[in-house]
Amino acid sequence: MPGVGSPAPNFSGHDFINDTTFTLAGHAGEIILLCFSAYWCPHCTNEVPRLQNIWQDFAGHGVQVILVHVDGTESDGLAWLTGLGATFPAIQDTSSIFSAYSPGYGGIPHLYIIGRDMVIRKDLLGEMSEDTLRGHLMDVVYMREPIDLEMVMDVSDSMNSSPPGGGDPKLEIMKTAATIITDFLKDHGQTDDRMGLVWFTDDASEYQNTLHQKLLPIPGNWADLRSQINAHGTGMYTAMGAGLQTAFDTLTAGSANKRFAILCTDGMQNIEPKVTQVGSHFEIIDSGGWVAGAHSSVPAHPGVDITSYDTCIHTIGIGIQATYAGLLQDIANATGGFYRGTNDPENDLDLIYLLDLCNCMAGGSPAVAHHSTGRLDAGECEAVEYFYLNRSARKITVILSWNKSEGGDLTFWLYGPDGSLLHLGQEMKLFENHCLATVYLPVDQNGVRLTHVGRWRMVIRGETLGSGADYHAFVIAEDREVHFHLEPPKRIYEVGDILPIRIKLTESQKPVVRVKDIIMETAQLRVTPAELCSRYKVSAYELAAQTKSALSGYKNSPLAAKLKALAADPAYKELLKPVRKRSSLLEGSLECQTDEKEIVIPVTLKQPGLVSYKVSINCETPQSGPIYRTDMVTVYVGPGKADPGQTKVSRTVILGEKHTGALIIMTPKNEYGQLLGPGLGHEFSATDGRQSVDITVTDQLDGTYRMEIVNLARSKGETPISIQYRGKSIWKGELKGE
Repeated sequence: MPGVGSPAPNFSGHDFINDTTFTLAGHAGEIILLCFSAYWCPHCTNEVPRLQNIWQDFAGHGVQVILVHVDGTESDGLAWLTGLGATFPAIQDTSSIFSAYSPGYGGIPHLYIIGRDMVIRKDLLGEMSEDTLRGHLMDVVYMREPIDLEMVMDVSDSMNSSPPGGGDPKLEIMKTAATIITDFLKDHGQTDDRMGLVWFTDDASEYQNTLHQKLLPIPGNWADLRSQINAHGTGMYTAMGAGLQTAFDTLTAGSANKRFAILCTDGMQNIEPKVTQVGSHFEIIDSGGWVAGAHSSVPAHPGVDITSYDTCIHTIGIGIQATYAGLLQDIANATGGFYRGTNDPENDLDLIYLLDLCNCMAGGSPAVAHHSTGRLDAGECEAVEYFYLNRSARKITVILSWNKSEGGDLTFWLYGPDGSLLHLGQEMKLFENHCLATVYLPVDQNGVRLTHVGRWRMVIRGETLGSGADYHAFVIAEDREVHFHLEPPKRIYEVGDILPIRIKLTESQKPVVRVKDIIMETAQLRVTPAELCSRYKVSAYELAAQTKSALSGYKNSPLAAKLKALAADPAYKELLKPVRKRSSLLEGSLECQTDEKEIVIPVTLKQPGLVSYKVSINCETPQSGPIYRTDMVTVYVGPGKADPGQTKVSRTVILGEKHTGALIIMTPKNEYGQLLGPGLGHEFSATDGRQSVDITVTDQLDGTYRMEIVNLARSKGETPISIQYRGKSIWKGELKGE
């Protein structure tokens, strides 16, 4: 039985409508709607006028309609079709055409859409409205380049913990987000789109089905993929380099598809090989440094630049952002991807995954037209969300998700701008903790074409457990006329820098810079990670004993141990929740600059750490009507240079018979008085005015550093000492001799 992605079986027969011979292969290079029907079938009768309308509208534009009459006689078919006004080709099935496509008589009407390459692209059983039929046809007309997508997922032990706000563990939040985009691709994916699953913990592992496929065609394997995503457990460590190399090896094994990977992690890599900067590029190599366990089974690839794999990598960081945030941003920048991070995955992660997927599918022009969060309380009958659609949107997928830990069973109803309730029927798909529906536009319902331009109403109802359920509502719009995105930051920024958030909005390839409103939601921690660490004046292991936090595998990384223990401390729960601030152009709390091509929001960066900006725009144009779009950028802000005037230093001189030295306690701060933070011991060096001297730096993990300078030959004069941070002097002093 040929399925989606298989060559369409050829056939020939007498076209009894036009009294000619019809051969399927003679229409190679056209898009073919092949419909199996019978004169006695009422659903087939309803579908014939819709096929006729498409036949007339696309005449001369490379679309062919052919109906195969599967029962009765040619005379029955001729009388039936001419009575309905059909003029497209039709043949009588006298040579088992239907059984070649659908063995066992699969029911009618049964429609196949065959691509220009004579490959089956759609397999559609049952009657459907004309707008839905046209939508499926346009999916094939506007086929983009197929993609190969590897989902590279961190399943280390730390993913079992919940974020500071509580709720589902990070692992479950990641599984939900990955499952949602898999379900989304069932409707939006193309025949040749493929997905692979890679997990990394103590080692890397990869799913392979019974056909030994590692990259599975999505439309026919989505159920298998979502099952595997949700079945995987966790290990202990973080073999990120091994996971990424496994994805590269599979993606480059002979496919001509465009290559993408979405990498999600919550911690620092601690198993060899690691993604490591070598000169101006990155390789996956055995880099030394601290490790938590044995080498993974994946060999290092020294000398191989990760950009040579021709794969765009979107990176996602979850949790307290430490030294690995810069690495994730560098990986994304080097390969043409986006880095997005979050300290609040319960609110952000599914949005980030959907934004990354939209970027992977940019050839099909999907975009997030709406994203909102809300709560359906147990005592309420319903919650309502509103969204807007523009004229050129041809297809939307509406998604509703809710927290798994809160339970419940939610669904939604859609009302168009004129108040009409849409009959979603089989388009509504219900899952454990999310549901979605795809609607082709415009909508024909009960013989009436409903307007889709304007404000829609989404009514959310259902049963909740306990006090209620938090939910997320999304609308993904496919639109080939309107394009919107934010430019990702291309470098690491520091406190005091101005981050230009560049908004690119085009309509029919022409820039749009006049908007009604821009709403920006900024999210960052109340207290910087460095300040949080400074409040812990105990070692990581003492802290672990207090919080009963397991620290297995962290012996060689005290900073990682401290961050893990800090995240588990209930006393710091509120401080680890990001603060969200809303600003609006319309309300006067947001400023922007415009030129002929783009809108720029200049943001002065005032605090070190992770900052995310969710930007939503709305405007109205004569061509498109109301345009609403949402995107998100993330930047990790470094503390900047050490300032000698702000840095605190205390020292003790050590005198011996032949040598002298010093014990220096230093708390480096930037010009704004902010701690530079732990994890920077390797950035310090020392000189005696003539040459470098040996210095031992011990990171106290609270923003202070213990520095020992020894083996300086004693002299009767003074020996000048200079401490440098990143090559620039931060403190100067003298060690007095006898």
